[in-house]
Amino acid sequence: MRILCCFFALGLMAGPASAFAATPTDGVAPMKSEWFTASEVAPATWRIVDHGTVNVYLVIGRDRALLIDTGYGQANLRQYVQSLTSLPLTVINTHGHLDHSGADLQFGTVLADPADFAGIERTADSVRRESKPDPKLPAAERFDYGANARPLALKPVKDGEIIDLGGRQLEVITTPGHTPGEIVLLDRAQKLLFAGDHINRLVWLQLRNCLPLEAYLASLEKIAARADEFTTIMPGHNEPFDRGVLAEKITCVKGILAGTIADEAYPHAFASGRVAKFERSSVVFDPQNLQARQ
Repeated sequence: MRILCCFFALGLMAGPASAFAATPTDGVAPMKSEWFTASEVAPATWRIVDHGTVNVYLVIGRDRALLIDTGYGQANLRQYVQSLTSLPLTVINTHGHLDHSGADLQFGTVLADPADFAGIERTADSVRRESKPDPKLPAAERFDYGANARPLALKPVKDGEIIDLGGRQLEVITTPGHTPGEIVLLDRAQKLLFAGDHINRLVWLQLRNCLPLEAYLASLEKIAARADEFTTIMPGHNEPFDRGVLAEKITCVKGILAGTIADEAYPHAFASGRVAKFERSSVVFDPQNLQARQ
């Protein structure tokens, strides 16, 4: 199925020792795949890379596993995840863009912020309508949505909600900006922040449904107030990085809003804008969408 693989080719380690004693991934190896790669980036925490572009995270507890985002949805992610854990699975979307929710119909029930339900449903409709798989996708790794798709059932999550996997808990934190319903997930015990597209090295804020840049800044500062609770950020794209990038992102955004940081044109076939850079952080923005309208 052809799902616009280039939609979010964003330009963006492992964390500290864990308080989670169980190691249910000992001896586990991912199935052979030409589409997915997987690495254990922290104890019982897999980073699954969908076609070299977008990250899906599998977080394993004693009783359940949590799948954070579902990638593009072209390949059989459900089968791949089953090679890594046999535990009951909870699925959550950090936001509704198609590179993060594309495989939701492989799982059916999905948690998300209600503000992004419409975007997730649009992605699901697109997946249902598409019939031609990407020619690079091996036949053995294709998912048959016609025969095997599950009805999409979206379940709301709210700020501060705890997802308990048994011996391991993750907190939902709402961070509107990149989308109205963007969320991040905090694993306080392992000091990991699963950041979706809220904190990549390169963040897109020029898209049509992005909130004003000052709203994004408020969400960044909300996370910065809790920076002592995590050391490693697990982004939606590219390699994990240290929490220092968060402070660099805030400096970059403040500089854009104050007009004190240089920016340049950011041409893109899908969504052009302006881009500003500070140290390891880059922000693409729409100059007409900086402050909230009164």
